[in-house]
Amino acid sequence: MGTRWWHVVIGGAVLVALAGCGGEGAESSEEGRERTATSRATAEDEAADEASDADEAVGAPQAPGGTEPSDEEAVEWLDRARQAAGDVTEVRMRADMTAEGTQMITELVVSGDRCTTSLEYPGLGVTDAVHVGDELWVRPAEPYWWNTEGGQDSFDTYAGAYVRGPQEHPHLRFLGCRSAFAVLDEDEPGADYTHRMGPETVVDGQRAVTVLVRQTQPEGTSEQTIMIAAEGDPHVLQMRVSTEFDMHGGRSMYTVYEWADYGRPTAIEPPADDVTVHIDDLAERDNPFPLE
Repeated sequence: MGTRWWHVVIGGAVLVALAGCGGEGAESSEEGRERTATSRATAEDEAADEASDADEAVGAPQAPGGTEPSDEEAVEWLDRARQAAGDVTEVRMRADMTAEGTQMITELVVSGDRCTTSLEYPGLGVTDAVHVGDELWVRPAEPYWWNTEGGQDSFDTYAGAYVRGPQEHPHLRFLGCRSAFAVLDEDEPGADYTHRMGPETVVDGQRAVTVLVRQTQPEGTSEQTIMIAAEGDPHVLQMRVSTEFDMHGGRSMYTVYEWADYGRPTAIEPPADDVTVHIDDLAERDNPFPLE
């Protein structure tokens, strides 16, 4: 479901293109790793308890070929969450992903047709962006400037600057805002999905229902625990995803998505001209966004 199995690779770094956005004050990588390690252990324990409770209630889903029918109530709750997401014009989303011991933090703030994104990647720092209408401003992490053909000269000239251009520009098309709810989609080719209801819970003081989803496909298996507001609009509040890849000798990935500030407008302004360079004004040797 929407984990897209791996993510988009740009310039040698993983730039998560799921909901790809950001905002305020990313933690240092070391602090983030410590916090995520603790929250992951707690979340995994909670997920295991929820799965166990749900298994007792409806039975654990079987492998493809003998898969139990999905719980209709679980499917209905997930459909309601998707429909509610279609009406959202303001929201904040954070995703903490840990893969093979490496942690990446992605943040998204959406307000009308404006959005900010941020990606913190170990060893690279933070890449962030501002998206206003059809225009995009991207501030690459410093190593991107070092890795241009211009090297030190490019770094000395442009480090800390935003690169501006239209969203459809071939160098920028993967870097703009995506839907904050893309991870709720179930459109992976060749994937089978099984849905179950889990126990009710509380997320940030809100009563929530739990929907458990197993996604199975040739690349591996993904287990999702999705918490949806039980009162008022059925907004998704949190989603925990544990993915096991069968390819390349086996890999794993664990991601926690959190949504907040529904309906709360955020002032988003484009960066000032004196810290911006238009991508068409960059010499090819200074371009930090090589094409595929």
